[in-house]
Amino acid sequence: GINAEYGGTFMCKSHETNHKKTRTTNKHKVKAIQTRKSNNNSKHMCSKHESEMDRWCESCKKLLCPHCTLDEHINHKTSHFKSAIENEKPKVEKMVDEIEKKIVEIEK
Repeated sequence: GINAEYGGTFMCKSHETNHKKTRTTNKHKVKAIQTRKSNNNSKHMCSKHESEMDRWCESCKKLLCPHCTLDEHINHKTSHFKSAIENEKPKVEKMVDEIEKKIVEIEK
């Protein structure tokens, strides 16, 4: 699952660990995402509205709660997070592949 965020990029635990170990990214400040356990499911909670973040802002590339979509993101293109994941997944996989290749080149 998603564990941390850096500059709008969400990371699982293994990518967060690699991000901290890699010479070119180890100085970045990575922040943990607040989660709440409910019925054995982790839910990402909005720190501003204390609501579950289940929306995606296409304009800002950020996870939002329903209140955020009616607040500062009211004129932005938003979608439900699960459908956004399916749309963004190929892009993310391509970026991860490119980054892993660069890491290998840098560490040679």
